[in-house]
Amino acid sequence: MSNLTKEQEAVALQRGIVECKAARPRLTKAQREALKAYEFAVRQEDRYLGSVFVTAHGQREYEAKTHAAYMRCKGLGMTYEHGL
Repeated sequence: MSNLTKEQEAVALQRGIVECKAARPRLTKAQREALKAYEFAVRQEDRYLGSVFVTAHGQREYEAKTHAAYMRCKGLGMTYEHGL
């Protein structure tokens, strides 16, 4: 699409010839940190659940950590559009 002018792009979008990519919303610093913490918690939980030393108590602890990180993201107004 780089070889089209802005007017040609607008006409192509109106006619449905070219699809518009949905931009991912920008994240604030707090949202970026919360998302990073959530992704880390999910990785740790997956890693723990994949081990042979899983206990019910340990599983509840990792689920609680992941849920807390998820709720922090939700509290900052994040949704699936932000990468949750």
